[in-house]
Amino acid sequence: MKNSLRSASAVAFAALLAFAFNPYAQAADHGIGTNVPGVGFSPQPPQYFDPLSASDQELNDYGFPSRPDSQIQPEAYASWKRAMSTVKERILPELKLTDRFHEPAQQVVVEPGGVQTSNWSGEGVTTKPTNFDSPDSIHAATIAYIVPVANQAFGKCTGTWVYSATLVGIDGYGGNDVLEAGTNQNALCTGQVVGQYNAWIEWYPLPEMQIVNFPVSPGDTISIAIWASSATRGNAFVLNQTTGQSASFTVAAPKGVQLAGNSAEWAIDRPAIGGKSATLTNYTSTYVSACFAWHVLDYSTILTPGDPSSIQFNMVDDNQLPISSPYTLGTSAFQLIEEGSPRQ
Repeated sequence: MKNSLRSASAVAFAALLAFAFNPYAQAADHGIGTNVPGVGFSPQPPQYFDPLSASDQELNDYGFPSRPDSQIQPEAYASWKRAMSTVKERILPELKLTDRFHEPAQQVVVEPGGVQTSNWSGEGVTTKPTNFDSPDSIHAATIAYIVPVANQAFGKCTGTWVYSATLVGIDGYGGNDVLEAGTNQNALCTGQVVGQYNAWIEWYPLPEMQIVNFPVSPGDTISIAIWASSATRGNAFVLNQTTGQSASFTVAAPKGVQLAGNSAEWAIDRPAIGGKSATLTNYTSTYVSACFAWHVLDYSTILTPGDPSSIQFNMVDDNQLPISSPYTLGTSAFQLIEEGSPRQ
């Protein structure tokens, strides 16, 4: 499965570079078109638009995540309110296709107390829907986190890049696709360490699309919501709570792909580049919160890492040695901690 997925990734990326075909399915509405076919951005809200006082319809019209019910889900509502109170500026996004893929969980080994993977460290929840319209299909997920400082392994200066990405996704565990968004934290050392930080969206098996004009810095608090209005149409809202800048997207599914909603995941990821997992950034630790997922878009049923049925993803390196694990904190938060600098 791993090799077939990565072969498909390489083929898809080559085709994108060649512009030999339109890789996105046709959908009725993709918002205002971007420089990438099948991806749009939501209309610019009015100058004095306030998401805290906006109606549910206005939030939907301008690409903001739905408001959780303050009485039924007070913790989720408090996280949403905290994020929305920082909104200041909507970015008109410019996207760039890269050679990176944020794959579904790879080399999965189920073990007591969690799941071992070669590319994920984090937490997740799963369901068993028969299709997107099933009552238990996951349609939305959110995350908030502090962008970690990117470094190379302790005592090393390799002259090459190391990579990590913090993300929220739907469908990535037990499936062949992932609707996801996040930020990269990469590092290069050629005598001194240079960090590279940027935000991105993706619907795997297509590659990462960086938001090149969306500033991200270590220490920033990032809030992301992803949701799907159909099996072939997704949405992503990316907010830098520190700067107040946000971007909102509609994304058509890759051809032949339909969202099932069988899982939601919150994780640090080492992306696939050139058909193999990259060397993981030495990020030391990062705090992840506002980890919520919902079965349907009316926010009636909520799932979190604190649920008894949730899954912990423990990342191992290419030598099967542990390098990153989550530690659950309460209902909707966890700390990601490296168990030693990446050994690649």
